[in-house]
Amino acid sequence: MIEIVAAEQDYERLDLFLAEKLEVSRKRAQDLIKNHNIRGEKRIKPAMSVLKGDKFYVELPESCNVKRVEGEPVDFDVVYEDQYLLIINKPAGLIVHPAPGNWHNTLVNGLVYRYPEIAKMPGVWLRPGIVHRLDRNTSGLLMIAKNNQAHNFLQEQIKNKTAARQYLSVVKGNFKEKEGIINLPIDRSRKNPEKMDIIEGGKPS
Repeated sequence: MIEIVAAEQDYERLDLFLAEKLEVSRKRAQDLIKNHNIRGEKRIKPAMSVLKGDKFYVELPESCNVKRVEGEPVDFDVVYEDQYLLIINKPAGLIVHPAPGNWHNTLVNGLVYRYPEIAKMPGVWLRPGIVHRLDRNTSGLLMIAKNNQAHNFLQEQIKNKTAARQYLSVVKGNFKEKEGIINLPIDRSRKNPEKMDIIEGGKPS
């Protein structure tokens, strides 16, 4: 039995919420609901809205192809550690968490191997401990929560912008504009939950 929590935001539909959190297709999420593999405090329907703080319990059948995080030895540097969090120096080329096409040799696989207690955190299915991410080819520091209390606290800081993130980009070529702003809302694609898309009402980017 797996506990999944809507910790960050509201969702328009339960099937879309489950597809995102379980990293499965919307059809697979609907099948789990139809087969009564999802339990919650409300009557479970694919089209029901999900509010921040809602909890759901998932019983995965043996036939379900939802992946589980496996601990694997992965090399990464820890630059700070206490009882609540880790600061990881992620090298370029290392994927942060498992996803379709990359189920192994990610930072999360290494975290679960080195810190097994992180895998027990509720509500963060394939991303235990992950508060924010960096792209595969981007290097830099990542905050990793070691327990659910720290996870919620750090996510609130990022949401409320009390924690700042800075990025340095190296570019090549001649640009007509010396400066500019790209501000478009992005969210997980409604057609393919494995991809991101420009979605009205998505997160500013």
